[in-house]
Amino acid sequence: LYDEEKCKRSEDYLELRSGDQGVLPLLTTGLRRNDVESLIVRYRCKLELWDDDGGLESGAQPDLVIDRTSRTNLGRNKYVDSLADKDEYEHMNEKISAYRCTCRESTFGK
Repeated sequence: LYDEEKCKRSEDYLELRSGDQGVLPLLTTGLRRNDVESLIVRYRCKLELWDDDGGLESGAQPDLVIDRTSRTNLGRNKYVDSLADKDEYEHMNEKISAYRCTCRESTFGK
């Protein structure tokens, strides 16, 4: 999850691992709630996102799911350089409050 477009690592970002979930903080020196503008979802992973900070905890359906767990993705990561520029993602531009990342194991081992 990145604060700026084009996944700039020179700005604030949050690197997620399988099993990571939580609510982005409102006040911080790092990545803040409602500030995510771009993201990368790795092959074999699924990223679930909520615009309501209580959505994850309450069990609400995510507002956006980017699922790269299918073997048909052929090892490709999903790069979203700008949430605002993609029709299917623009409703979450600078609105992400909570997240959950899950990944499957490789079929052929590590």
